[in-house]
Amino acid sequence: MLGVTVTNHLSVSEHVRDVISRCAQSIYALKLLRSHGMNDDELRTIYKSVVLAKLLYAMPAQGGVSPRRMTRDDSKRSFDGASG
Repeated sequence: MLGVTVTNHLSVSEHVRDVISRCAQSIYALKLLRSHGMNDDELRTIYKSVVLAKLLYAMPAQGGVSPRRMTRDDSKRSFDGASG
């Protein structure tokens, strides 16, 4: 699948590390935007467009949580990492 790293042993560990790293960079950018005054609704829209897209890409093919459930649960979280 395009954009997914799989080793010769069919491990996706490298891919997961890469996705986590890219998401961390995006979350850092969101924190910078917040520090410059962007409101939470705009930040949430960017988060869903960028971070969730990275997390959900190829997840159904890998047998993970359904994207619908993840986005529904995720909408209850705030940007400081605390639940709901």
